[in-house]
Amino acid sequence: MDGMSKHEIMEILVNKYADMVLRLALSHLGNLADAQDACQEVYIKLFKHSQTFKDAEHEKAWVIRVTINTCKDIIRSPWKKWFTTYEEVPLPNHHNERVVFLGYLLLLQVKMRI
Repeated sequence: MDGMSKHEIMEILVNKYADMVLRLALSHLGNLADAQDACQEVYIKLFKHSQTFKDAEHEKAWVIRVTINTCKDIIRSPWKKWFTTYEEVPLPNHHNERVVFLGYLLLLQVKMRI
């Protein structure tokens, strides 16, 4: 990769590891939005990394380790502890309330029902 700009090298590395980083982050975080945030953090760290890698295996191991550590940082962050996504909020179950109400209504005498 001699003679290439840092941006060109970064583009190659992102294309090379994008699927792996996203899958790894998604398996650790269980949430696509958080996994995408982790991917961005990994790419920033990869961009700032100034040393060259010994070989392809060293490069891949570094990316995997940084991804896992980034996921751990996200899980430990205070924002994650206090923030709840709309998917995690239980929805009110109006159907069950209606069934219970109709059950009580049927217990009333016919002339008392309106």
